Amino acid sequence: MKALVQEMVGNFTNRLKHYNMQVGELTGDSQMTKQQITEASIIVTTPEKWDVITRKQTDTSYTNLVRLLIIDEIHLLHDDRGPVVEAIVARTIRRMEETSEYVRLVGLSATLPNYQDVASFLRVEPSKGLFYFDASYRPCGLQQQFIGITEKKAIKRYQVMNEVCYEKVLDQAGKNQTLVFVHSRKETVKTAKFLRDTAVERGTIKQFVKVDNGSTREILDEESGTVKDANLRDLLPFGFAVHHAGMSREHRGLVEEMFADGVIQVLVCTATLAWGVNLPAHTVIIKGTQIYNPEKGRWVELSSQDMLQMLGRAGRPQYDTFGEGVIITNHSELQYYLSLLNQQLPIESQFVSKLADNLNAEIVLGTIRNRDEAVQWLGYTYLYATHFCFKHHAHLILFRYIRMLKSPSLYGVGADYEEDAGLVQKRADIVHSAAVLLEKSQLIKYERAAGRFSSTDLGRIASHYYVTHNSMTVYNQHLRPTMSTLELFRVFALSNEFKLLPASIFSSVSVFRSCFFSQVRQEEKLELAKLLERVPIPVKEGVEEPAAKINVLLQTYISQLKLDGFVLVADMVFVQQSAGR
Repeated sequence: MKALVQEMVGNFTNRLKHYNMQVGELTGDSQMTKQQITEASIIVTTPEKWDVITRKQTDTSYTNLVRLLIIDEIHLLHDDRGPVVEAIVARTIRRMEETSEYVRLVGLSATLPNYQDVASFLRVEPSKGLFYFDASYRPCGLQQQFIGITEKKAIKRYQVMNEVCYEKVLDQAGKNQTLVFVHSRKETVKTAKFLRDTAVERGTIKQFVKVDNGSTREILDEESGTVKDANLRDLLPFGFAVHHAGMSREHRGLVEEMFADGVIQVLVCTATLAWGVNLPAHTVIIKGTQIYNPEKGRWVELSSQDMLQMLGRAGRPQYDTFGEGVIITNHSELQYYLSLLNQQLPIESQFVSKLADNLNAEIVLGTIRNRDEAVQWLGYTYLYATHFCFKHHAHLILFRYIRMLKSPSLYGVGADYEEDAGLVQKRADIVHSAAVLLEKSQLIKYERAAGRFSSTDLGRIASHYYVTHNSMTVYNQHLRPTMSTLELFRVFALSNEFKLLPASIFSSVSVFRSCFFSQVRQEEKLELAKLLERVPIPVKEGVEEPAAKINVLLQTYISQLKLDGFVLVADMVFVQQSAGR
């Protein structure tokens, strides 16, 4: 996401420089002073960063200057990050109503099946502010192919997938450019080199860069001779290249430019290119449909939104009458993706999963002081969105829309709430449950009889530093006034943010069992054991014990030790990103 922010900042800066408009970049890695934020005409940020900023009363002097809030890829409502988007929109609309200072909300998405529902959440008047463009607006039609791999053994399945990918790339060689999407940075290089090596071995490499095309050959040779990236230097002479967020901006820009000019025939990339860069090709190949999710600690299937975003790069309006999309997946997942892409499932709210933490943020901000105000606040979320009033032919219309009522079973609305038309009692019940959790974590004081809330110092710390109430409970239990560095690292490793990160083969220490319930990947054990011996601060637990992995990965990052396994690197990045808070 941060890489996409950088792409957008560069794009806006280049296009708006003639208007003397300042574009700011605001992420966890790129900070802006209050003066810079005030002077900026446009701020490109992540939902999480804007959530943190708008949670703080001290920052309202410049956040109040915002008059247009554009939420790109608003279908992220369905994602684990959806509650952040809901919280931002609800906070913005409530503040707008309280101050009468208008903020225009714009939601954008290319993959939004139930767009009317999201429009209601954004308080859009359908006749004026809702615009829907179906497939007929697509400049190029899309032909889709689904290929299922039946091989059961992982290594053999990977080999077969590579072979299928090569055959599909070869079909387009010398005729059309191809984008191949894979799901890790390391895999971009492995796949590109496999395709190149196979073409050389089988004598088909000349089909990718024709000998008689002197200008293309000259450009490829020249660029490969000067580029600093070793992988690009190796691949470019053959018309192949890679693209991912781990590359320097200079190298990404070079690859994008060469592909746009038709010099590169096959570009192997990660989804970053699909989300952040408008770089179409005649053919898009999605090689594999599983991605590693460090928060869940396992491999998960691509969402329909990710899939459609990648397929959206197939077809070049100025050259093609249609584009081709090829999805290579496990045979067992074929039916799932066929139904997913042809009968798209509605975007649902994920807000309940993060209700307690978002409630705490509003209590700290002072926008919720009691249970009744919390019930009203829920009416502004996608979960319970209630439309605003507007005039139509001199009549005042209140359009009420509640997401929970469309899929009651999905949200646990049983027969007990049949007579609860606005689900007011349901809202009160889940607010009460969330408040009880926050009280147990010592983040708020909850007067149950009166329904009043008041924040505590711990609650303010949790809100401002984006720490979950579960992690605060762990810290309350284990932090002491005097602790050694070794003990502090152990407590950090217990944080709730890491509870699903696979940590060990077997869990044997009872104090950690309540915090971790995933198991280690066997292939990591050897590398973790080596790291245990190299980290500067001793780790009491062995590699079989749950907290050891988190502790080791944090020390590995701080000490700048080298990691080999991709999944372990992904886990370390996840730990590092959370550690700063």
